[in-house]
Amino acid sequence: MASFLKSATSYIDYPYSEKEILLVGRSNVGKSTFINQYLNQKLAYVGKTPGKTRLLNFYDLGFYTLCDAPGYGYANRSNKELIQYGEMMEEYFRKREALRMIFMLVDARRIPNQDDIDMIEYLRQFHLNIKIIVTKMDKLKQSEIKPNLDTIASKLEVDKSNFYLSYPKKSENLKRFRESIEEELKIY
Repeated sequence: MASFLKSATSYIDYPYSEKEILLVGRSNVGKSTFINQYLNQKLAYVGKTPGKTRLLNFYDLGFYTLCDAPGYGYANRSNKELIQYGEMMEEYFRKREALRMIFMLVDARRIPNQDDIDMIEYLRQFHLNIKIIVTKMDKLKQSEIKPNLDTIASKLEVDKSNFYLSYPKKSENLKRFRESIEEELKIY
């Protein structure tokens, strides 16, 4: 059973972890909803307005930790908040030795924008395994699936073999996702 460990903004406050995965994504992409589905329990706060997550939130998943980063691209942030966010993430990437994999969440209905492109380019400099979780797949018509996934892959310059498709009501999808993460983490 998963549990919430703590929220933190600085390295000195991070919980101990040997292996960690990081979730990043634009505000309103559905990270909190995805976390709750992935954990099969309600631990992450799901708000009606985007931009509620402001800290790094850590969850204990047994032999690894999940870290949820604040959403990026939210227009109602002050310049000071944006600078603090950048500094917090920079410190996380520099000092978090437990980090093994990064999952970037993108909305199946949206064309990746410049914020998404900048984020994946930033993430690539750390030379870690980056996977894409495509959220809100249930909102697409069958005819929209292939063209939307092709567009996301093209814009982010990612092979679709690195995609995980998130269908909220399909628990077998999440089970396969959990199993594949755990298998990959055993290698590290």
